Amino acid sequence: MMQGAKLSEERKMDRLGSQDSLSSYGSGGRSDEAPSIIMRRQVAEGVSMSGSFSNSPRTLRMSRTSSREQILNEFARSNFDDRSGENGKAETTVWFEVSVSTEPGDLCVVTGNLLPLGFWDPRNGIPLTTHKSTYPKWTAVATVPSGEAVEYKYVIVKADGTFLWEADIKNRVFTAEGTELRLNDGQFNVQKNRALKVDLKEVTNRRYRLSSLSNAADLPFVEPSACIYILTYRLPLVTTFDPVAKRYRFQWLSFDADNKAQESKGDGAGVMRSVSRHGIYIIENFRSLRSRCKVWYVGGLACDVPREYRDQVTEDLAAQFQCVPVFLEASEAQKFEDFCHGTLKPVFHFVQPTSNDMCKSYEKGGQDGNKWQLYCSVNLKFVNAVVQNFNDGDFVFAFDLELMMTPTLVGSRARSANICFFFNTPFPSSEIFRAIPVRKEILRSLLNADMIQFHCFTYARHFLSNCSTLLGIEFKPTRGGLLQLNYNGHLVHVRACHVGIDAQTVTTRLQEDKVLEQQKLWRDQFAAMGRSVIILGYDDMEPLSGINLKLNALQRLLTLFPEYQNKILLVQVGIKLYDRRGEVMHQDYIDSVTQRAKELEAEFPGCILLLSEKMAFARRTALFS
Repeated sequence: MMQGAKLSEERKMDRLGSQDSLSSYGSGGRSDEAPSIIMRRQVAEGVSMSGSFSNSPRTLRMSRTSSREQILNEFARSNFDDRSGENGKAETTVWFEVSVSTEPGDLCVVTGNLLPLGFWDPRNGIPLTTHKSTYPKWTAVATVPSGEAVEYKYVIVKADGTFLWEADIKNRVFTAEGTELRLNDGQFNVQKNRALKVDLKEVTNRRYRLSSLSNAADLPFVEPSACIYILTYRLPLVTTFDPVAKRYRFQWLSFDADNKAQESKGDGAGVMRSVSRHGIYIIENFRSLRSRCKVWYVGGLACDVPREYRDQVTEDLAAQFQCVPVFLEASEAQKFEDFCHGTLKPVFHFVQPTSNDMCKSYEKGGQDGNKWQLYCSVNLKFVNAVVQNFNDGDFVFAFDLELMMTPTLVGSRARSANICFFFNTPFPSSEIFRAIPVRKEILRSLLNADMIQFHCFTYARHFLSNCSTLLGIEFKPTRGGLLQLNYNGHLVHVRACHVGIDAQTVTTRLQEDKVLEQQKLWRDQFAAMGRSVIILGYDDMEPLSGINLKLNALQRLLTLFPEYQNKILLVQVGIKLYDRRGEVMHQDYIDSVTQRAKELEAEFPGCILLLSEKMAFARRTALFS
């Protein structure tokens, strides 16, 4: 086997001469790939193209007129052989795995559209290896440039020198993102995502693009046979454990489940930092589609489930709630949330990183390991839960910055997926976003979606500016108020989808006896304090909420306008956040807010009411009204 994998120097030198006869192998006869392959090969080997140029490490001369961008692109390609990973070029290590039934003397190789994969020449491809204990699984490892869209196929090299291609399927594809990527491609010559063997041409003809999507739950074109996968880091469920029955119980997180007893820390269900409450209510709206099509939720639970209960939990959630749980180990989830909320979240909320923690989070082999690699691996677990049940043409909706790598991971494994990504957080300007070492990997991943939605046009404009500045991709407006990007031939639509409240539900709930009772209690309390101007703040107790700045502004207001000192009352509700261990987060910030409120109360008595409870819906709505 090793002898078959060893390539002679004569074959390497003969690559260019045999390209014409091999160019059609790469995609089962796609002749349109041959010119680009030949051009890249000629650039890499210094062959003249409609003129002459010298291919040296520092110079590139062309006799025909070319744009600066084209010259730089061809110069980068001409020096591709020198990319060892130590010169600042980002590279991704890719593990290939496929099941192939072979005969004695056969060899399996992987070849594709990049030089490390042999430019569609099986003789220069990457040989796979197997063992009697793992056969028929064949594996190989290769290093490719990060951010490249890679097309590839597996080839069986017979003992007599003939090639057996994967002729029944289209080219396999993936986008090289992160430092490591593992591909499990299933069976040889079988498209993995075609679980029900649906005719891909028929699906393509009846496929509807997400560009016509006007509302998160407004999908009038969804057929009854369609399936929607909703990916969120936290499932919209309330999870409790029954010690008597020794089973986990679940309930949808809704207005009915939103009560003080279930949200209080004393009941063991404190507000966790990973919960995006406005995002959960948006996700919950998709439940109304279940009468029209299949809707599956994929995400984690708000607690650590022991291994002996995981099979039972998976069965219960699938049968009762159509949910697919993703289980993470406690330490893995803790590090993942630390990275998302300690590194990514401040940057996405326009905080310029100044500490070494930003660089350490992406450092390979650091003290806590590569947190970015952990982030990608967690995203892959969410995607695997989708791919193993995916059928051609299904819809995939992903939410928030915890799952930004899911579009490229889904797209590389399920090519016919309709992917939409929702940002429930701001998106920073290019001056701040460029501080992230993996900024391009994030953008390229998001651009594998069919549609990207933001809360407002400002955030969408920041995203488009980053695409233009970092990737050189410009946008153009289209009908329906959408903005369109062309990323390697893939059309991406960007939309600003403004967030509001469920006015109909809130109006109805305002007439409930509990709400009216709470309204009277609030009015009596404010009247007893003798305050006529009420200012309300409802924030999480974290530095990004800016509560201290609000208190400073109140002090300035009362100092400049003393006539309001006996009229204004600031009701500030600060919700404490808890990590997976149940410990209070940002304790230093909480102490600083408490101390600042005491100072303000001492200077202007009766001007502030600081509360630290997570209010139930009735009490909270009564306060707002």
